[in-house]
Amino acid sequence: MHTDLSNSVVLITGAGGGIGRAAASALAQRGAGLYLTGRNTAKLNETASLCRSAAFVRIIIADIQKEDAPEKIMSMVSGKLTCLINNAGFARLKPLVQTSMTDLLAHFTVNAAAPFLLARAAYNLLKQSGCGTIINIASVTAHQGYADQGAYTASKHAMLGISKVMAREWQKDNIRVHVISPGGVYTPMVAEMRSDLAADELMQPEDIAEIILFLLSHRTNAVIDEIQVRRAGKTPW
Repeated sequence: MHTDLSNSVVLITGAGGGIGRAAASALAQRGAGLYLTGRNTAKLNETASLCRSAAFVRIIIADIQKEDAPEKIMSMVSGKLTCLINNAGFARLKPLVQTSMTDLLAHFTVNAAAPFLLARAAYNLLKQSGCGTIINIASVTAHQGYADQGAYTASKHAMLGISKVMAREWQKDNIRVHVISPGGVYTPMVAEMRSDLAADELMQPEDIAEIILFLLSHRTNAVIDEIQVRRAGKTPW
């Protein structure tokens, strides 16, 4: 059964580029209403300009590193919310012996705490919708360890753990929690971190957007908890 997304209202973090922008554009083409949040007004406006076919588009300027960001964001969401996509991410390369507490907290704040706090703030509206969905964009590092990515890896492990608890606690409220854990996707963050990787060898943000569309348009009795996605050049399994 394919769900009509014209009745969907979706909040996307990190919507100024990469996966967030691709997801917004894809959802707009299916007629969903969109709340786009991020720190960069110009980039959010660029994304909004690609979403003219959406039921509506609202931009919310917020820094999810700030403690009051979830409440600020949700105060701008009016009436209805059916889906939250926690896409914003933070990553820096450092060996463990050079990783400070400040580094660790920066990763955990954006990649684990902010998604949890925003989901908690959105809980009532998602419950009221009767068909709430949370999609957390994790990473291959939620399952594996990569040299020089200790803080990032730990924070994505934390995101995965929090997602599992969300799914169990909120199942009774008909809120589904999905995790997408991709390998290398050609986004500005990955391009900065992994300049050694050729762009044509990486997945594209649109590939992940297609998975998001599938999850939201196939709300059946079959539930996908997590999707792990690799780039074609990586070894299968």
